[in-house]
Amino acid sequence: MTNALTLLDCTLRDGGYYTNWDFAPELVTRYLQAAADAGIDYVEVGLRNFPKEGFAGPFAYSTEDYLERLTLPTGLHLGVMVDAKTLLGAAMNPATAVHALFHPAAESRVGLVRVAAHFSEVQDCAEIVTTLKDLGYLVGINLMQASGKPADAISSKLQQLLRGCQPDVLYYADSLGNMDAKEVTRLYEIFRSVWPGAIGIHTHNNKGLAVANSLHAIETGVSWIDATIQGMGRGAGNAEMEILLTEIGAHHGRRAEALYRLSMEDFARLRQQYQWGPSLMYYFSAKHDIHPTYAQELLNDDRYNSGEKVAIIQHLAEVSANSFSRDLYSTALVRHFADGVGSWTASNSFAEHPILLVAAGPTSLQYAGDLMAFAARKSAKIMTINTVAHINPDAIDGIVSVDQNRIRFEAAHWRQLNKPIFTPANCLPPDCTAELEGLVIWDFGLRVSDTDAAIGSTGCTLPFALSALYALALAFAGDAPHIYLAGFDGYGPGDPRQQEMIEGIEALRKIADVDNKVTAVTPTSYPFKQGSLYAP
Repeated sequence: MTNALTLLDCTLRDGGYYTNWDFAPELVTRYLQAAADAGIDYVEVGLRNFPKEGFAGPFAYSTEDYLERLTLPTGLHLGVMVDAKTLLGAAMNPATAVHALFHPAAESRVGLVRVAAHFSEVQDCAEIVTTLKDLGYLVGINLMQASGKPADAISSKLQQLLRGCQPDVLYYADSLGNMDAKEVTRLYEIFRSVWPGAIGIHTHNNKGLAVANSLHAIETGVSWIDATIQGMGRGAGNAEMEILLTEIGAHHGRRAEALYRLSMEDFARLRQQYQWGPSLMYYFSAKHDIHPTYAQELLNDDRYNSGEKVAIIQHLAEVSANSFSRDLYSTALVRHFADGVGSWTASNSFAEHPILLVAAGPTSLQYAGDLMAFAARKSAKIMTINTVAHINPDAIDGIVSVDQNRIRFEAAHWRQLNKPIFTPANCLPPDCTAELEGLVIWDFGLRVSDTDAAIGSTGCTLPFALSALYALALAFAGDAPHIYLAGFDGYGPGDPRQQEMIEGIEALRKIADVDNKVTAVTPTSYPFKQGSLYAP
């Protein structure tokens, strides 16, 4: 192994994708001291950003004011990362954007700035690098998603960058977690062919190879290595710093044992809470060049069982999904909707009885027995959002779904239930024809549009293809005198599904009498009128 090795720990920055960059101050203090005791060269404390909507913890911004309040051990150097798109996409030129975010290095606790650049951006980063160096910073460029690209394409991008600037270190990042030792060597050789300076690597653990790839990179000639405590990082995470240090040992003057307690206590608890690390989903994503955030979203999405999640990730393997897009994710969940016009007319279909819409939230299980009594008391028709297993099948009057993947995996069960299905016809998977044969299917159309919402007699237009929103629109279209909701518990405040539902409800509120005709009778965090199933 080479003697010239720089270790960078980016736990607070990469781990922030799980904690929203919010870590307990006492944990941060213990972490920084342990990093110094272990002989880690740089701690990348977080990101540097312009203000964004919504709450994010201090390490999403890593402001000079906040960093001044940290207790720093002697000899520990700090770094931050800034996304190239943050500076290139600002409403000012890149140099001005750099000055807006960074003080001169002499006035800062930060000594290193790394610029994370997608493959399409790296050639435009020369002015950013030059401006940061003029401010006195050590500057690194992290080239993302280089794996698998042709050698001439990579070298061309780097040469374009290097004609305009001289960074201190060039990194290649295993963005999709799909590298092996052969690819680690190939990329190093491409970088070395155009760059005589320091080269770094940032490995991901989608295939369980992060530490092995980092060690191989050191043998190959890479001199800057990233890792995190317990591998904490987006998706499957990164190389585990404590394991990496144990492997390289005292040969480089490091003390791995300084991290053991921090890893085995503090970060083991965080890992149990957030569940990062290698899995079949991450492995499959890496193998098929799928951005790991898709797998992370699916693993945290309780609406889908394991078979459905595999089907969704398999669909993503058929399209270009090497960068994360919320729109593409939604499309993968619910494939395609046409013009929002179905073959069934809903008008007056529910006019004689109120509707009780039951979703699969925990409260629908908690109050399952009493919900049956409530429905009987109100003479309400019961319709479930997809399958709600704890509701007596004999009491169900219909099943509502716009989720093609869920339909695929629940079709055989629905056939056994023999209940009417309310769904857009083009949502029905073609490979489920046999399972759905003989069922009554009411084709109420759906069009997805983020610019308008509408409810018609044969279909609706909604901002998101969510079965719960579709069921509400269906009940309004069928002229239900009242719509009761159960099991609409909601998600946590940082969960994107919560925001999608809230935006969808507000869109419905503009076109339907949500405030007077919709009542949640079990606890909900959505903006509905709250009632109680026990009220007389």
